[in-house]
Amino acid sequence: MKKIRPQFVFSNSAEHPNKENTIEKDMATDESSNKRVLITVDEKDRGGPEKLKVTLGEIPVPSNSQVLIQVKACGVNFIDVYHRTGLYPGITEIGKEGAGVILAVGKQVEQFKVGQNTKELMVIPEPLLKTHKEKGYIYAAAIPLQGLTAHYLCRSVYDVGPNDTVLVHAGAGGTGGLLIQICKKILKCKCVITTVGSDDKAKVALQSGADYVINYEKEDFYEKVNLFTKGKGCNVVYDGVGKATWEKSLKCVSPLGRVVYFGNSSGKIPPIDPLELTKQGSVTLVRPNLAHFIATPEALQARAKELFEWIESQQLQIRIGAAIPLKNAAKAHQLIESRDTTGKIVLIP
Repeated sequence: MKKIRPQFVFSNSAEHPNKENTIEKDMATDESSNKRVLITVDEKDRGGPEKLKVTLGEIPVPSNSQVLIQVKACGVNFIDVYHRTGLYPGITEIGKEGAGVILAVGKQVEQFKVGQNTKELMVIPEPLLKTHKEKGYIYAAAIPLQGLTAHYLCRSVYDVGPNDTVLVHAGAGGTGGLLIQICKKILKCKCVITTVGSDDKAKVALQSGADYVINYEKEDFYEKVNLFTKGKGCNVVYDGVGKATWEKSLKCVSPLGRVVYFGNSSGKIPPIDPLELTKQGSVTLVRPNLAHFIATPEALQARAKELFEWIESQQLQIRIGAAIPLKNAAKAHQLIESRDTTGKIVLIP
């Protein structure tokens, strides 16, 4: 009998998750417990964080191949901003990941049961991962998207090794902090250089394991990278910032090196003449997408297995920047767009 790949639907409730770190006290509540909470944006009225709406909807009944999840915490990611603004069109329900408890399963779903705790990653048809309740839902919701992103960037897009010098932009952010830890502490690369926007963020990046931290508000990061590498440049540059950094990122990479653009928090980069890559020393430029690296259940589970092993062994630390009530989703978007945050932003129902 052929296995059915389960599809997933969200069902947020008013039940509060475990309290951790910087959770605000005025948690959102839904007096109508038989309703689900949605964060949405109108297709024809996109824009800033103020365009987000928190609405109530009916709790769906899962079909034969679906799993119904009571979401206890939701991760906030920059891709949510892209969906809100319409940079990635067609999405009106905002949110890509969460953690919670399975309330119901379809008749043809075999691998999951009612009551199991899950990490949910709404990227591909089979995005459900088991988690441990003792870790807390906020902690669990902070892991999937940024954790798997950091994993595929330094294991597949460029396989970081002990002889590599790595530049990571936004090293105090969620993905940046994970990249620093994985490259330096787990993959044992030669050197990690990172950029941040404040002295406080510099302290966070150093705690993650960076060898050199550059405050781009005070220093030219290209000049500093050139100094730290003695003019040799970096084997790989991880750039999730985009418009504000792309030109100097290209200058920071060594001949035959790789520049990995995986986000554009400051805006999209303009078209690039391929000859510029040749002039730099036959460097390569890639703009990968997580979905392509977890396109099958086997690929997702293999990456998740190694990622969770790193976390369980405490080789990899997850930093929660803030946990904010779901009703204040606009505030979470303001924070992530300000680039003033450190660690992961999580929404709690």
